[in-house]
Amino acid sequence: MPIPICTTNFFTLVDFIKESMSNLAQLIVDLILQPGSSLKLVPVINVVILALLVLMTYLLYTKIAVIHIIVMSTLAVGLLLSVNWYVNECF
Repeated sequence: MPIPICTTNFFTLVDFIKESMSNLAQLIVDLILQPGSSLKLVPVINVVILALLVLMTYLLYTKIAVIHIIVMSTLAVGLLLSVNWYVNECF
């Protein structure tokens, strides 16, 4: 015997999730576009670039497209250093 599903509760839950996700997206956009928020994003940028470097190290270990991985890793390190240099010099 199948379990009856109350469609009104299901759709209410779906509407709540859509509204919550919309509020979360708006909060993130407001945080990014708020004046002076660049300093709040620097740790996030550092973590993302370091995660990219970890992935590049793994791909270098697997010897897939080695020259591409070396170039991308060099660009990622340059980006990491330049972002942190700029933050230290200007703020």
